[in-house]
Amino acid sequence: MVFAYKLFVLFIQNALPILGIFIKKGKLKLFIEGQKLRIPKEKLVKKGKRYWFHCASLGEFEQARPIIEQLKQEDDSNSIVVSFFSPSGYTQKSNYPLADFVFYLPLDTPKNARKYVHDIQADVVIFVKYEIWYFHLKELLRTIHLYT
Repeated sequence: MVFAYKLFVLFIQNALPILGIFIKKGKLKLFIEGQKLRIPKEKLVKKGKRYWFHCASLGEFEQARPIIEQLKQEDDSNSIVVSFFSPSGYTQKSNYPLADFVFYLPLDTPKNARKYVHDIQADVVIFVKYEIWYFHLKELLRTIHLYT
């Protein structure tokens, strides 16, 4: 099953640049462009406890918003990182004032998982609703064992 998942993600990863040549506007174009964005290290200066919320789209973000607001209210030094997979969430919430950083989560490959888990260095990670990112979750589990 993992092999089939990895093969599917590899197919998508290789198809996106080709699709980008032909698709000039719309959500798919925004998604393709968003996959090229990377986290600037200066945005991830750690202060307090870091919470990473991954929301597939805007609807999942709205479910996480009350928790984010409560965390910031309890301790303003809490650092909030929000990732999206869809353009609908990212384009509307990329400037969300309570988040220290908002970004597109790249495709779920072992390399991306290692990079993002280690760059973000979250103390708490919350994947909202039904998001299953096998390699990101696997890397988070590996990281927990390294640091505990």
